[in-house]
Amino acid sequence: GVLVAWTGSAYPDLIIGILVSLFVLNGARKILALK
Repeated sequence: GVLVAWTGSAYPDLIIGILVSLFVLNGARKILALK
């Protein structure tokens, strides 16, 4: 991603990826809980 090129490290993209995954999973869990 852009942050890897900017910082020279894969960690920012990794952290963002994990946060996005948690957000998506949390949203999916709420949607499933409503059904």
